[in-house]
Amino acid sequence: MAVNVWGFVNVPGQYMVPLETDLVSLLSYAGGPREDARIKRIRVVRISAESDSSAVIDIDVKDFVDTGDLKENPVLRPGDTVVVSGTTFHLVNKVFELGFRIAMIVQAVYLAQWYAGRD
Repeated sequence: MAVNVWGFVNVPGQYMVPLETDLVSLLSYAGGPREDARIKRIRVVRISAESDSSAVIDIDVKDFVDTGDLKENPVLRPGDTVVVSGTTFHLVNKVFELGFRIAMIVQAVYLAQWYAGRD
């Protein structure tokens, strides 16, 4: 069956996996979650072909890893899309990275003006 993996895994994409593949197995096929992945809230978007509707299921994979609770490791269905988001730390890191880049540009402009004024 075809399933999709998006977000903070090492190799996102569409995978052809055996029927009865569970979420943790799919994450393993995708190279596992990245270090900055938020595994406490992985989303499974499930499309129902019969009723033309969809559902979003939130899964706590960390709870499965810590306790072995099987309800946190559901069996996937054909067409499911698994979305692994990033942690808050990842977002904060990106904001600081953007701020650093802006500061570098401002500094370069200031230095260029300063050198131009010395002539």
